[in-house]
Amino acid sequence: MPIVSATDLPLALQAAVIQSDEISILTYLLDAALCGILSVQIYFYYLAFTQDRWTIKSFVYSIYVLNSASTGIFIYNAFMTFGPGFATVDSATKIHSDWYVAPILGSFVAFATQLFYAYRNHILSNSRLIPFIIATIALVSNISALAESIRLSQLTDVALVHNFFESLTAGIWFGCSALTDILIAVCMTYYLLKHDTDFRQTHATILRLVRMIIETGTTTALIALTSIMLFFAFPDHVYYVAGVVVLPKSYSIAALMILNSRAEIVGRRVADISVISTGLRFAHTVSTKHEGDAHITTTRDELVTNNGSGNTSQEQV
Repeated sequence: MPIVSATDLPLALQAAVIQSDEISILTYLLDAALCGILSVQIYFYYLAFTQDRWTIKSFVYSIYVLNSASTGIFIYNAFMTFGPGFATVDSATKIHSDWYVAPILGSFVAFATQLFYAYRNHILSNSRLIPFIIATIALVSNISALAESIRLSQLTDVALVHNFFESLTAGIWFGCSALTDILIAVCMTYYLLKHDTDFRQTHATILRLVRMIIETGTTTALIALTSIMLFFAFPDHVYYVAGVVVLPKSYSIAALMILNSRAEIVGRRVADISVISTGLRFAHTVSTKHEGDAHITTTRDELVTNNGSGNTSQEQV
């Protein structure tokens, strides 16, 4: 089949091809930038928190591997789009592998991150109901993303994307994702503030966590909502693809920001242990690691909660 250049098309179609390429390059640049930010967060975590439990380390490094794999796919397709296929109709209308492989990887990243927050809610609330609801909605979002990806792998043209099935699965995917983010932010904020105290160090720790949870939760929810609005508002364009690409890495960066927020400024005075009368305690420890001429001081905040039967459970914040 001969390759049709955009210059051989009518002006209206030329503009459509150019616009598609513009959106593609913006998407690839956003993905590369977020991958760089995530890599810095991962490196900082690697230096500062060598004593974390293996479950947390597995979560952190697994989401990084998945994000790196999706970035590799985007790099390959960027080369195919702006290399051999530059300014051709095929590059603008063909559904490449990044349309369905990357969303599969991204859905697993989002699902793992939301389960991470659900477990944190379980530790804070000592209840299984709210974490179960969060996990269920996240699972529905993940299944919808997988269904969307499988369906896209069977299509050959971008024009075929906006049909009933794709619209339904995309709506469930992004809608449930946004709902999960909002629920996580509201519940974690409520339970953290419920355990607030007059102890300065513990109060500062809680406020820092609340601020970060609200900021990151709001950001990811807005990305999901914006993506679904672009999907339905501009059916003839692929603006929403940027949201599909950005969302998984936004989840990963948000989780790493919360984990890395345990790092303290060198020389800051902190209390060893603060006890809260509500049954929650922050066990505060400080460690310093030397990397060449640099000094990295990190802290561990453990939530120790009483379940009402005399037993306690511990979880690192």
